[in-house]
Amino acid sequence: MFSDRRSDNLIALSLVAFAGLVLLLSSGGMAKEYESGSPTVGPAPESGMASATAVIADLKKINPACPPPTVSKGSQCVLQEDTDLSSIGTLDISSFTKLNCQGHRIYTSHPGSNITDRSMPEVGIVIREAYGVKIQNCVIDGFDFGILALDSKVPEGMENDPGAMELLGNDILNNTIDGRYVPVGLVSVDNTRIKKNDISVKTDGGVGVLVLRDSDGNRIANNEISIDPNNDTSGAVKLPGPVTNLNPSNPGPGAVFISQGSGLPNLINVVIGDTLYQFPASDSTYPDESASEDNILEGNTITATRNRNDVSVSNSQRTVISGNDLKSARIAVLFGGAGFNETQQFPGRCTNDSSRLCLADSNCFIPGFDGSSKGSCANVTSKTLFWISDGAVIKDNRITGPLNKGMLVSTPNALIQGNNITGPMFNNTAFTLEDGSGIELRRFAIESATVTRNTVSDFPAPLRLFSNPVFGARISLNDFTDYADEVLTRGYVVPSELSVDGKGNYWGLSCQPPNYGFDPNKVLDVQTAMVQADGTIAITGTPNPYIVDSHPFGEPVAATTEDSLPAVCK
Repeated sequence: MFSDRRSDNLIALSLVAFAGLVLLLSSGGMAKEYESGSPTVGPAPESGMASATAVIADLKKINPACPPPTVSKGSQCVLQEDTDLSSIGTLDISSFTKLNCQGHRIYTSHPGSNITDRSMPEVGIVIREAYGVKIQNCVIDGFDFGILALDSKVPEGMENDPGAMELLGNDILNNTIDGRYVPVGLVSVDNTRIKKNDISVKTDGGVGVLVLRDSDGNRIANNEISIDPNNDTSGAVKLPGPVTNLNPSNPGPGAVFISQGSGLPNLINVVIGDTLYQFPASDSTYPDESASEDNILEGNTITATRNRNDVSVSNSQRTVISGNDLKSARIAVLFGGAGFNETQQFPGRCTNDSSRLCLADSNCFIPGFDGSSKGSCANVTSKTLFWISDGAVIKDNRITGPLNKGMLVSTPNALIQGNNITGPMFNNTAFTLEDGSGIELRRFAIESATVTRNTVSDFPAPLRLFSNPVFGARISLNDFTDYADEVLTRGYVVPSELSVDGKGNYWGLSCQPPNYGFDPNKVLDVQTAMVQADGTIAITGTPNPYIVDSHPFGEPVAATTEDSLPAVCK
């Protein structure tokens, strides 16, 4: 049976904390309280008193009880043989547990087969309201959800203490994790390092690594992440529990998804065993601190499929995507604008149980979970939202085809720099209204993106601009080569100069006539576009006079320094 450790874990952790902090608490040097299951730590201790880092270090020395079937070995909880969880249930990992599987397998002999036939248990390992956890050297497979971390927010006041952050951080390290829906998921989780794992999602529409709903400061680094779909077409969920409007069956966007919850309602249910967790979204009109922030994706090798993206981000602030090897996807990097200027619902409460949040009457009785109805759903509200990601950094990634497009960015203040983006585009693909480019800018990105020092080749066009009334992007010092057309548009009538401070881009053309480094006839407003089955590119349209590069280069410039730039053509 999966126990409800929400209170148990907090009581145990607070008792240990009290033992080490009683003098601090009595003197007022540090105030500690629990609110909604998350510890809140007040001002740093006064001079001469123990630091928060030292207190946490002492807590880590107290080895927690090892959950069966693991056994204690020094400071670690280890597996001594392969373990079938089908009759044991989910492994519940508490704070400061160091689980070392020593290469052994954690699996279930009752894997799921479709959206109604789930694995037993659905979740292999859960980390909930826990800190300082390490899971390493495990082979985890057969579960719908391999490792799921829930509700582990950094204690207030600790964000600026590097020592404390290091000790409180959770590590998922050197594992092989296969999951039918989500091999690794974080929901309202901070400060978790997912490093050097081999991660594979087995259902088309699943997500390899999911970072969801107010998850901040997480680092996903040096992993192999892939979509290796089975033949199940019955659907996919992003969270454990029955399919409902609060856990809908809909396809995930791809291998990595960092989001406040695009495609999900503003209340999501997670059911693990006999415990229900509910995660509402903030009803702030604009993104606030509850949006996912400051997550880093770096040094990974990610391979998706023709229908799914390598990396998708929505309503997440200051996300960094750097130094990754991104392969074979619908879109390698997507920063979308879903949720902007939309009216959405926010939860009310069930009339017979005010602790139960809801969006509809059906949420007040969950079949197979509730013994009786919680009444009807009251006080659901609606609000128009202006949610959008901001401050993206997409830097030094290697993107290789086949692809439908290299990247699509719709969000403000994005830096797109130093990426090597190479096609080709998938054969037998029409792309009249979208796709076909190495870099596509839309909406706010057209107003404010910086696109520089990238190399883009082997696409129908290296660049696509799509529908915005204002142009303010800075697109310069890029190498754009091996294309059919330079820029693709559709009904685009905004005067757009691609040279910045008198420095344009290299388009694979010399400075000699007739083109002088840039061919205005290859800026095309598309009417029809197709990559044929044999890879031949066929595009029809009319030249678009609104987009110009007045100061192109006749030699490559992306890898040069400012001091060694060649002369511009014009």
